[in-house]
Formats: sequence, structure tokens, C-alpha cells
Amino acid sequence: MKTQPIPSHLHAPICGAFADVVREERLARGLSAYAVAKLAGLSDKMIRLVEARRSIPSLDTAARITDAFALPMSVVMRRAERRF
Repeated sequence: MKTQPIPSHLHAPICGAFADVVREERLARGLSAYAVAKLAGLSDKMIRLVEARRSIPSLDTAARITDAFALPMSVVMRRAERRF
């Protein structure tokens, strides 16, 4: 069974914006979800779920993802905040 995106009324807008920034950053770097997962020490499924807005990452998971891009989480969050 395919999971559906988490309805927007169940999470803060920053969560969806974070997911969009992660996907854009990954694609801009020409990386696969698998490559980001390996760099972050996470599963590629987790990366795909976050990007698809089907999972809201914990603080630890978000930090691992931003570390994989060698970006401070604050930079990614500022980019996400500009979206709403």
C-alpha cells in the first residue's frame, strides 16, 4: 500500500518547505536519494519519504540530512522559511 502525503493541517508549513528544499538541494547536486542516505547514515526510503512529505523528520534526521549536504541546518531552514 502506497503511503499518502501527510495532510498539511497536521503539520507546520515549515515541514513541507523543508522537504522541498531537501529535494531541490539533492537534485542541484546531482545526487540520488540513495547517495544522500549513505552520506546521512539513513535509509534511502527515509529520504524519499521526507521529500514526498510522507514523513516529518525528527530533529536528528533533519540534521543528518543537512549535514550530508555540508550545510548548517539553519541555512536550510532559512531557505524553507522564505517559502511561506
